[in-house]
Amino acid sequence: MVRRTVTADSPDGLRPLVAHGDIRNLNLDPSPATPSRVFGVHLVCRDSLRRFPRTKASGTDIVLQLVRPGRYIAAMTRHERRRAERDTLQTGLDLHHNGLNLLRLVFASLVIVNHGPRLTGLGDELEVLNVSLGGLAVGGFFAISGYLITRSRMHLPGRAFALRRVARIYPAYWLCLIMTAFGLSALMGAKRGGWSFGAAVDYVVYGIAMVGGKVVVGGTLDGAPMDAHVNASLWTLPVELLCYLGVGVLLAIGFARRRLRLISVGGLAVVVLLGMASGLGQDSPSGILSLAASFGSGMALYAWRDRVVLDGRLALLAAMLFVLSFQTSVTTVLGCLPFAYLCVWLGARCPVFLRGIGARNDISYGVYLYGFPVQQTLTAFGVASIGVVGHTLVAFVCVVPLAWFSWLTVERPLNRSAKRYSAGTARSKDSHTSDAPEAHRSNPAPN
Repeated sequence: MVRRTVTADSPDGLRPLVAHGDIRNLNLDPSPATPSRVFGVHLVCRDSLRRFPRTKASGTDIVLQLVRPGRYIAAMTRHERRRAERDTLQTGLDLHHNGLNLLRLVFASLVIVNHGPRLTGLGDELEVLNVSLGGLAVGGFFAISGYLITRSRMHLPGRAFALRRVARIYPAYWLCLIMTAFGLSALMGAKRGGWSFGAAVDYVVYGIAMVGGKVVVGGTLDGAPMDAHVNASLWTLPVELLCYLGVGVLLAIGFARRRLRLISVGGLAVVVLLGMASGLGQDSPSGILSLAASFGSGMALYAWRDRVVLDGRLALLAAMLFVLSFQTSVTTVLGCLPFAYLCVWLGARCPVFLRGIGARNDISYGVYLYGFPVQQTLTAFGVASIGVVGHTLVAFVCVVPLAWFSWLTVERPLNRSAKRYSAGTARSKDSHTSDAPEAHRSNPAPN
């Protein structure tokens, strides 16, 4: 058995770990006689209690020596010390101070950059490794969502999880429908014609459920370089919603929570094999199965977060595998897992001075929603004549205020309300179970 040690200043510092299911059958020994002779299961904690790996007790009491931090590190073997000092996703990715929101903002911006040539009629979509740049960006979105949404579901009851997901995705989407139908499309109609109040109402009403709906508002896109969609970026939202629904239903099952590692890897393997068989990765990684594979990759990384090491060499290997996966159309979907690791690694290793971008005000969703219709509107008014670069820069100047408006008026208030409501529900539930033993109130950590 590998000896592992956790340190703390007092028993009170360890009890929160019991409440969260990290330790079971805890046996506190506040005054050890001889530190070198401790029987039972020893647990490793490198420098603080939040760096606590999950361990199964399997019926044996866990004996914890309460000493000053660092006392047992010197008593570990060299191999044990290296293992204890390695950062994993669980210990190295601070979920309250990271670069994931910045990454999402970058991905949303790359989608705008990718659409520029095609919407101006001056070229095709940009490609990297023979794959659409926008497709790669959307895949990054889904990988990050897979990690964060799985964590959210593991920590929230079903009703609170559903409320937060609906509050996050639907209101801003509805506002975008209204702004597109009655604002941006009306401007295009003033320039080209083809806009009517009834067509705008139909666009909003038919699209309100995020399933199906109209793709244009009247004839406002007649003569446009890309006249099939007023907002082609919206097609990924139902896929994301299905991923949310899948996680919510799956993790409502106790067996799935306890066997999340096995299920996440098995499910990801099935999706990857289906993607390879169907050839959805031939033109873009943004096929439905490819997006599902990206989301599943993030989910698998969360399930194995205490085992996946944050290492620059591993990130380099992931980058190499990611590049190699695009050498053939059949293996494109295999790059989803390495790319997901790169995303979370960048989020964890992002420079500290950049982590504040998007931490309090996350406008990435608004940038993604408004980019395409704004670019369509600019093309209608002849902005494409200044070139793709100029058109894209003007698009950013117009999109950012709209994204801020969406965040300040809809997204932030409703997200806060949903969090307050769900937190109040959780407190109410805890008050009803306050007389229950501690062991029965604790939620087991995911496998």
